[in-house]
Amino acid sequence: MKKFLAVCLVLACLFSFVACKDKNEEQELDTTNPYFTGKVIELGEGRCLIEVTHTGSGCFFVGEQLFVNTSISDCPEYKLGDHLRVSFDGKVALSYPAQVLGVFSILKADSEGNPI
Repeated sequence: MKKFLAVCLVLACLFSFVACKDKNEEQELDTTNPYFTGKVIELGEGRCLIEVTHTGSGCFFVGEQLFVNTSISDCPEYKLGDHLRVSFDGKVALSYPAQVLGVFSILKADSEGNPI
């Protein structure tokens, strides 16, 4: 009977730990690579046009518009007006608007760049 209660207690603790896990813990915040936050202003297939709202690591100016590759495996669902925090390899295709192709991660964020 004591073993049964101990197993039940362990299982209850495990389930409560998994249930309380924060959504942002599933995908860690990438701060080692260049990043920025922007507002989605145009949707496309496998990409979107973003207007930078927070410079992040200082790679772009606020108000600059960029095409961002969104065809990565863990890209969240987004729509026009959403803010996204984009971490990338630092390489930008020099076109107008510029294109960010080597994307590592995309997280939904507030206008200040804080993940939500």
